[in-house]
Amino acid sequence: MKSIFQIVPVNPLTRSVIRALGLIAATTQLTHAEEAADPAKSEIAELRQQVQDLTKLVKDLQQQVAARPAAAPAARSTRAVRPSPTNDSKAAIGTAPPATPDLTGMSQADPLPVPKRSDLSLFNPEISAAIDIIGSYSASANNFNITPRDIELMVQANVDQLAHAYVVFNAESELDPWTKTDPFGEVSLGVEEAAIETTALPYGLGVKAGLFFADFSRLGKVHSHELPFTDRPASLEGILGGETKARGVELSWVPPVGHYFRFTAGAVDHIGAETAATGLFTTLGGDEENLFANSDHRSFSDLTYYGRAATIFELGGNTTLNVGLDYACGREQGTRQLASADFKLTWLPDAASFNRLEIGGEVLRGKNRGAFGPDAIFAGSPTHGDSTAKGAYIYAQYRIGKNWEPGIRYDWFRPECWSQSDADADGVADGMVRSTQSQNSLSAYLTYNLSEYNRLRCGVSHINGESGSFYGKDDDWVGYLQWTAILGAHKHSFQP
Repeated sequence: MKSIFQIVPVNPLTRSVIRALGLIAATTQLTHAEEAADPAKSEIAELRQQVQDLTKLVKDLQQQVAARPAAAPAARSTRAVRPSPTNDSKAAIGTAPPATPDLTGMSQADPLPVPKRSDLSLFNPEISAAIDIIGSYSASANNFNITPRDIELMVQANVDQLAHAYVVFNAESELDPWTKTDPFGEVSLGVEEAAIETTALPYGLGVKAGLFFADFSRLGKVHSHELPFTDRPASLEGILGGETKARGVELSWVPPVGHYFRFTAGAVDHIGAETAATGLFTTLGGDEENLFANSDHRSFSDLTYYGRAATIFELGGNTTLNVGLDYACGREQGTRQLASADFKLTWLPDAASFNRLEIGGEVLRGKNRGAFGPDAIFAGSPTHGDSTAKGAYIYAQYRIGKNWEPGIRYDWFRPECWSQSDADADGVADGMVRSTQSQNSLSAYLTYNLSEYNRLRCGVSHINGESGSFYGKDDDWVGYLQWTAILGAHKHSFQP
């Protein structure tokens, strides 16, 4: 007769439990038999002790069985599954038993492979926004405007371990305190930046390509809502053409030396969000038009090539000085040249506090020369010429604690201006004349940082001009009230 172990396959632990239970049953029967025969009490006590020991052993074995983890199901075979035979083939070969999977080399305890992580949020880009609302008032024009200067949306992410990409959309309005704004007609919506930049090149090299703010000057490459004051200085606005917006490619290099240096070189189609003052002339009606002729194609020699060198000096434990030099040249709107030098001095009186003194400034020069455009050519007037502009600004501000930050700024701008003339006073332009104008302004402003993402700023500027440039007056008072809010991690990259 076959034993239960031969009929039912069991593992060694189960076999031990069954044997123990059989021994307990046999011992119990023996105890009852001996009690009936009235054996010696000492032998009965010894048998009872053995029964208790066996009972304890069974309980320990049961606990071990309960604590043992269930065996993992066998992994699926990675072999290709054979196609099911057709009805005709079944009739020919008969009904075949189901194939047994090949589990050679696998044990019952082999775990299943760990599933790969599929967290799609890892591929979601960072999305942030900035809202910059400005109320302005001009005393000479007696005009008040509410201007949503910047409504900016930024999308950025690491493409992979080698590159980073970002796109900036902006619904922008020009900050013009002297002209009554159309409620909705002055907003310009478009792509302000769209670029790809490397993140893992060796030897401190970096490459950027696309539509971006060229690394030229200090505050020219800063978005309007991130300026330390409300309005962009007239010298920066007039010589560069606003922000240093450009399309092309830029190469940067931070050499691996003990002292910080950064060198940048780029080739772009243009520098400036708008036409600079040196590329414009004024019509009899007061409008501005392009002064120089433009070609209908662009060769490599027509590109604007620029370079910047910047460094930082430590002037003590809590004082640093940033210095930068820039130069650009290109054949766009005639031949255009730009040069600038900038600095920023930062002093932290107490590293453990928010107090900070910042003094910065820049000197700029721009020049265009070449053949005039068709709208600027008249009989007896020059067909070629040049236009030069010089300017500089300096500012100082001191942050007091987390919230308050007062500041002052001085700006000087001296452009050469071409304009149409009417020698016979018949109301029709008959020539071109060149003149030099000077403008300087002194501004005071106060910033209140409600938080890192919420800021209020008020300011007032006194501007001195020439020839009644402010509605018949030579000077003007302009006031600003600015409210800027940041949504999300909205931070543009900035290189000193």
